[in-house]
Amino acid sequence: MNPNPPQNPEEAAVFFRRQLEEHPDDPVVLTHFGNALAEAGYLQEAVVHLQRALLLEPSLVLPYYNLGTVLMRQGELEQAYELYEKGGRLAPEEARSYYFRANVRMAQSRLEEARELFRAAVKLDPQFAMAWNNLGSIYQKLGEEEQALSCYRRASTIDQTDLGFQQNLARLLRSREKYAEAAKVYRNLVKLDPNRPETLRDLADVLLMQKKYAEATEFYKKTLALAPDQPEVYQRYGMMLEELGKPHEALAAYRQASAVNSKNSEVLYQWANLLDTLQRDQEAMTIYQRCIEADPKHAKAHHNLGALLFKLKRVEEALAAYHRALALDPNDFIAHNNLGHALFVRSGYAAAMPSFLKAVALNPNYATAHYNLACIEALEGRQSQAITYLKNAVRLDRKYLERARGDSDLDGIRNEPAFRALIKT
Repeated sequence: MNPNPPQNPEEAAVFFRRQLEEHPDDPVVLTHFGNALAEAGYLQEAVVHLQRALLLEPSLVLPYYNLGTVLMRQGELEQAYELYEKGGRLAPEEARSYYFRANVRMAQSRLEEARELFRAAVKLDPQFAMAWNNLGSIYQKLGEEEQALSCYRRASTIDQTDLGFQQNLARLLRSREKYAEAAKVYRNLVKLDPNRPETLRDLADVLLMQKKYAEATEFYKKTLALAPDQPEVYQRYGMMLEELGKPHEALAAYRQASAVNSKNSEVLYQWANLLDTLQRDQEAMTIYQRCIEADPKHAKAHHNLGALLFKLKRVEEALAAYHRALALDPNDFIAHNNLGHALFVRSGYAAAMPSFLKAVALNPNYATAHYNLACIEALEGRQSQAITYLKNAVRLDRKYLERARGDSDLDGIRNEPAFRALIKT
């Protein structure tokens, strides 16, 4: 027999079919033929030949593994497990049996069993990189991320050329905020495949997390050169430019992102926020409205549009926007506070009070709402309550101490000993 059959599965199947014509009862040929058929996608025919190989020679290990793998692909998980177990009994010191059975249990979400089987596999073969990788995946699913990292590191060390091992390690390092180590792994991935936009983007992201802006810029640009149709990359690049104090370059990045996908609500939201910060009010309003058209359930866009409308003294429109935001996200304490401020302007103290109270109930550490309540209580002549809320506001944020010194809303408590004592602090 030719020891080097073709690598192409279809050609290999033809090759072994010819071998089988010459040796119709050879279990080894049947095994190779069945495996080639499976690789080529002819699963039912593969099952027939692998079962025949086992009938002819039940002591062969490989047909059990190959047949188990075919059955697993067909969703016959328990039958596959039994075959892997039978093969393992014939070769008890072989790691593959434990590895194959672990894969079945992982597919069945029987994670603790899978973990123990993978551990048995790597104990028998400490250089079994795929078993280390899959064991890492099990630990990650079980929430044991440090153990998962250890396994992914082991797999990546054993086989430094496998993209999957490296990606699993890099992603978990990134989620664990181990950005320097993640960057090192992503750099290795870039060396292995320099034209993969996702890797270049991920490397840029972790460099950005480390505030290595020049390198991050380099890799964002390389990403966009290879894949210019990724609005999220323009968005991240724009956010970095904002952080660097380059708002006009950031605006250009957001425009490019929107040109790629005009319905990406997160890009539109970021763009509108920057226009709002730059006090380009009409442009900001237009982009907020485009964001809401793209995603009517974007609560923060409704809220920020409301804040912009309020700044422009369009109070009724602002109130409507705040109400829409809170209908979508009733736990947004800042929106409740801002709604209260707008209600205060339109309808007075009593209308505003419930919104400020709701903001404090949702976030007792929100100093702004405490301060607003202090102002209302002082205006209503309830000095004790006003002092209590003012103390809370100052305790949470010292800037309100300076504001209180000159705020006419607090004139009703200015002569109170507790107020004077607080101001002196």
